[in-house]
Amino acid sequence: MKVLLPLIASAGSILGCYLPPVEGVQLFRRDVLPLDSNRQILLAKDLLALAARPDALEDASQRRATAQLLALASNLDPSSATPSNLNRTFAAGEEDDILASSDMGSALDNLSTVLVYLLGDDATREQKIIAELMLDPLAVVAPDLNIVSARQSGGESPRWHRVIAPMEKFEEQPEVDLPPPVEPEMANPGEEATEEEATEEEATEEEAVGDELLQVADFQGEIIVPAILGERISNEEYLIHERLQPLTLVARLQKEQGKVDFPVGRDSKTLPPVRALVKENLERRYSPETIKRIKANFRLGKVDYLDRNGLTLALPMIILAEGFLSERQPLGNLVVLGALDSEGQIKAPKSPWQFLDLLLSNPSESPRRILISHELGPQMEALLTRQQEDFFFDNDVFQVKTLDDVFELAFEGAESEAARSALEQFAEIRRVGASKTTSVFVANPHVLARLGEARRTDPRMLSASLLEMRGSSNQPLNHSTEVLASLLQSALLPMSKLPYANSRHLEASKLEQIHSDCREALDPIARNVSLGDRKLYDQGLDLANRIRTLARAKERYDKEEFPSNESFHVSLFYSTFQAIQKEYFDFASEVAIILKQEPPADPALSSKK
Repeated sequence: MKVLLPLIASAGSILGCYLPPVEGVQLFRRDVLPLDSNRQILLAKDLLALAARPDALEDASQRRATAQLLALASNLDPSSATPSNLNRTFAAGEEDDILASSDMGSALDNLSTVLVYLLGDDATREQKIIAELMLDPLAVVAPDLNIVSARQSGGESPRWHRVIAPMEKFEEQPEVDLPPPVEPEMANPGEEATEEEATEEEATEEEAVGDELLQVADFQGEIIVPAILGERISNEEYLIHERLQPLTLVARLQKEQGKVDFPVGRDSKTLPPVRALVKENLERRYSPETIKRIKANFRLGKVDYLDRNGLTLALPMIILAEGFLSERQPLGNLVVLGALDSEGQIKAPKSPWQFLDLLLSNPSESPRRILISHELGPQMEALLTRQQEDFFFDNDVFQVKTLDDVFELAFEGAESEAARSALEQFAEIRRVGASKTTSVFVANPHVLARLGEARRTDPRMLSASLLEMRGSSNQPLNHSTEVLASLLQSALLPMSKLPYANSRHLEASKLEQIHSDCREALDPIARNVSLGDRKLYDQGLDLANRIRTLARAKERYDKEEFPSNESFHVSLFYSTFQAIQKEYFDFASEVAIILKQEPPADPALSSKK
């Protein structure tokens, strides 16, 4: 039974009271809890019972505590759909008494018992962090509980900042209607160009024909690139950085032969095709004579560009090169994500989630112009599945198919009338909804109408079209098989080179870290996996767990004074490594088929025991 709250009984006069937690963010590692999976599920049910209490949405502090309880329950039992269902119910302004019959006293007793253990003298640092996360909502829900009143805390756990909105977002917010949509003035397709416009077009054609005589000013430009980079600390230590990195270009045209310096790459497989793609696409726009005269220096700072990035560097490089040759500066807030091909088409990069997660975890104070390959449409919808619609509200996200699309949207003042009008409409929507909960705000009929208008003005604007989908509640509840395969491929990237390594050189501590990184990425995916795709997900999960077995076997192997192939731990280590090789090859081959990628090499044929 669902009962409309008195809070919104006045025909929706209050907007944005309950904001669900961000899905897909792991608050803690389940494997460090001193509870088996069945007891974790029972603990999640106790948290759900508290979340469904009668005063769950009474005021801002209670609403926020409710969101925290549901986030904890979802982390403890990722396969359960109940937290997501309750979040949708509460966001709609309804109370749900499905769990109201649960004994709240019993739930609090169970939580107290677990907390006493987690805060004990023998508890690990991670276990105490989990206890603090549980105590934060209990301080609001059950302040008189003994373990809560005895707590000495310096404030709320900082881990909530990534998952739960600040308190002011849960305050009552009056609904503000947007003005009615205005039809944009569009140019008449059949109208003849003015004499001045025709002259400009003729001049442009003449320049394209005779660009071997092109004279342009010296250039210095920059674009932010989501990238996986390497930094050499010493001969023994090499750090991997996942971050948004400035790509800079300093360039000029020489009178005779020039030279182009590219970023440094640790691996040799990726940068040669990147160079070739930039050269091929420039040759399609400018004469060979002009290209020969370019003296340019591309730099990514004192770091190495790694093969994991694929061909993604070619697109920002050619934007900078085009800016140099056309004497235009790229937008200062520009980010591009796509793989450029030799025909100027913008394809999806391999393992796109490693780059999307970088963008999501590094928000900007002001809106970014984000240009994304049109082939990443399913991944964009998956952000709605993960309740990350704020990404589209906070940024101007466009899908692009060709270099012409990119160049139109990458430079200041180059936008078409349609793009400019859509940007203006969306800026007004963002202004009105700046202090409101995105998921609730976009469901307002007036806002939906304006979003639809912006989408129709320029269908490339994903920010408008996907927020319209979210406001209409048409977003997918589970990941498609293609998106799941892409997510799993990115989640297991930390182990992608392990099956091809020399097993004698593996270190237990590094194997443990690989296992931890993979599980941290895998666990949040579970909640949006359909029954039909559960087997594929479980394959990836089993593969990650094999690494922990391998790490423990290696640790015991290393402690043996005189190891031999006949000893139990040595035998376990090698048999586990061989199992990982086979299972990885089978799994990666299946994922490659789903994503229509080249199949992987068989690690059993290319590694050494």
